[in-house]
Amino acid sequence: MRTDIDESIRARIIPDGKLPTADQNRLTLFNRTITDFNEFDRLIEDATDHMGLPPAVKDGKRATASDTRKAKAFSRNVLSIEISGPDRLPLTVVDLPGLIHAETAVQTTEDKNLIHSLVETYLMEERTIVLAVVPATNDLVNNAIFDKCRKVDPKFARTLGIITKMDKLPAGSKAEKTWLNNAQNGAIALQLGWYLLKNRSDEEGDLSFAERSKSEAEFFSGESYKVIPDTNKGIASLRSRIADLIYEDGKQRLPKIREEAQRKLSEVNASLQRLGDERSNVAEQKGLLMTIGVDFHNIVSNAVEGHWEHDFFGPNTDVELDDGRFLRAAATGLQEQFSRQMLKYGNKYIIPQMGEYAGTNFTIAQGLSSVKPFESVKNLQRQVTREQAVKWASDIHTKTRGRDIPENFDSSLVTRLFHEQSENWDKIAMEHIGKVEQLCTDLVIAAIKYVCPAELANNLFDRVEGILERRFNAAHSELNKLLEDCKAPISIYDAAHASDVQAMIDRKLQAQLDDRQRQLEAHHFNRTLPGLDIPKQTGNMNTASKALDQLITLYAHQRDTFTANMIHQVIERHLLKGLANETFSPTIVHGLSDQEVMDLAKEPVEVTTERNGLKHRKDILEKTRKAFLKVLNPRTVAVEGMDGETEGSDDGPKRLRRRMI
Repeated sequence: MRTDIDESIRARIIPDGKLPTADQNRLTLFNRTITDFNEFDRLIEDATDHMGLPPAVKDGKRATASDTRKAKAFSRNVLSIEISGPDRLPLTVVDLPGLIHAETAVQTTEDKNLIHSLVETYLMEERTIVLAVVPATNDLVNNAIFDKCRKVDPKFARTLGIITKMDKLPAGSKAEKTWLNNAQNGAIALQLGWYLLKNRSDEEGDLSFAERSKSEAEFFSGESYKVIPDTNKGIASLRSRIADLIYEDGKQRLPKIREEAQRKLSEVNASLQRLGDERSNVAEQKGLLMTIGVDFHNIVSNAVEGHWEHDFFGPNTDVELDDGRFLRAAATGLQEQFSRQMLKYGNKYIIPQMGEYAGTNFTIAQGLSSVKPFESVKNLQRQVTREQAVKWASDIHTKTRGRDIPENFDSSLVTRLFHEQSENWDKIAMEHIGKVEQLCTDLVIAAIKYVCPAELANNLFDRVEGILERRFNAAHSELNKLLEDCKAPISIYDAAHASDVQAMIDRKLQAQLDDRQRQLEAHHFNRTLPGLDIPKQTGNMNTASKALDQLITLYAHQRDTFTANMIHQVIERHLLKGLANETFSPTIVHGLSDQEVMDLAKEPVEVTTERNGLKHRKDILEKTRKAFLKVLNPRTVAVEGMDGETEGSDDGPKRLRRRMI
């Protein structure tokens, strides 16, 4: 009941939250208001029918078991009836079905369990004042409601007994005396006491409220009922008593109720924030996408450039090296790792450096630790001696030589040696692309989750995933071009190659001269003069040794070039550069059609239903908050009324009000 200028009755259905969304939406459509109380029965019938329950009345008569057998007798849906008028006291009453003790043709075990569950749910609420209604036509001991009340209210501090149908008992009978004794706490002592009511008879069905109250007062004026105080007889006394109880209970519980209401308001606001901005039309949807685009673009751009000021990155610096959120740092680590692993695992044959002969086991490569993703490539490497390497080059030369001048070779021999020596490059490079692309994907997913409502995040990632796939394919396409270049005949234009080869020859000659010098000094000490003894390789082996020296120098230059091209032309160009611009940005949102906007950002029906429910709860809680402010500090409310009321919670810092003197 609500106090209002005009009299009206509003009925609406609050669906059970466990129902499917479609059923909830259908039930919430019932929302009807009447001003004539004569239409009340029809209003209840329509609501009952809308909930799919059997009719209480059929063709002007009470429905029979055969009329109701095919329908559910009860449901968890709530029929809310709001009665307003100038003489209505603010009061909320929950009318629960009577407890069922046995099955009937209409009432099943399921109905019995449902009713008991409903009753127990409401009884457990500490703020509930229980109106235990018992008819005088039954024995008090047969009413299970008091057993349930005793479990949650052992002292019966919030249980009020209501005895009905006293007019059905013969005047002066033993039954009447028993119930009058019960009404005086004779059998069950209730701290809130007992109240006697008289039901309308069949003949009194058309009486007005005033006439009904007059009939009740006349009945309780009888001699038998003088032992009961007037304050405990009749509907008017009960109404006043309930209002007083609610008022007194409210005063005692006000701080706790206010705290609970504030907590629930905070929870509702948090839930609404989780759902994101409302998007019921294309304009709202595009506005939301534009906001998301700005935030997403800023986050991803900062991650690519290595700027960590955004809240997305958080204050925690204790992060994993492969954390995609810190993309630039993680990618730089992978680029360095790739460069080191190319140096360590890029060559198929590990050729030792021996004296004047160069090899692949550079000092820098020897100190590098192995990395798990490249263990498979490591297993493909072969450790060979200088003699075995020369034999390998000699075999290839023997099988592929043309009209070469003896002791000479053309560039095709070095090309073939290089192609075989660089076989591992594609495996290392593809592994590197996969790891960096995974970092990019991790960043995009994390950024989408950060800026989007949950149900929109999936739609956005479905769109972005195709773009990430294209960028991944573009990186592989660029890698294939680099590998094709490596498979082409070798053309050397780098001046450093010739100088490095000459330096290798000079080191070899210098080593031979140094060795000869040592021989001369030794023989001079023995006063003997040895013959000139410089080791020589003849024929194909000498040619192969020279080609191997050319390969070692060429391979080092080509490896460094390939590594640099992979880092800049593949990783930076196709995976890192443009990651924010190409995936999702305000520019992309601006170019979307209305249909694309709706497909991407349209709110699911279940989210709309949840949002509407949360907004309704927020409205109630906001009104509750203002009511508390009005009760606790009327002057503050008056000032707020002049300044303009502010929505939201009343917790948190507030500006100190100042007044001109």
